[in-house]
Amino acid sequence: MTISPVESRVLAHLDLDGLVSALFTAKAIHDAGVRLDGQLLLQSVIGEEDGGVGTLAAILRGYRGDGAVIMEPTGLSICPAQAGALNFRVLVRGQAAHGCVREEGVNALERYYLVHEALMALEKRRNHYCRDPLFRDYRIPFPISVGTIEGGSWASSVPRFRERWVLKGWGRRASRG
Repeated sequence: MTISPVESRVLAHLDLDGLVSALFTAKAIHDAGVRLDGQLLLQSVIGEEDGGVGTLAAILRGYRGDGAVIMEPTGLSICPAQAGALNFRVLVRGQAAHGCVREEGVNALERYYLVHEALMALEKRRNHYCRDPLFRDYRIPFPISVGTIEGGSWASSVPRFRERWVLKGWGRRASRG
């Protein structure tokens, strides 16, 4: 299938669950005789859920688009904007101790609560000033989401560390604070 290039491109970024849908969408555009004002590029990249390394690699190789179709479930709604994301890791250290003498340790989970409160305050500040009409339907356009929690080694011990993988929504008008 060939869709002739003219002036603009549309990039379709997707993960494997959207690949078949994207292929059939491109075929339907072609079969219907739709003439695009540019080139349709179908791009299936790695790492789109945790940092976007595949998309970055494609951009560094010169692939650009005037728009993008992201094949994610939306309940058949059109989503004209997407916040993007930045992942980072937070490691909170403590001091292990047996639970019967927990005061001899430093509980990393208790220390993490302070970090979590600061992250939620940051999320609130970042979203307070978002006035972009493309995000008006989102209560939290640029979320900060703690995705995984690891720490401790035994139920009767004070955990010596708490590790969190965090997803930070990122938008063109979000504060970088």
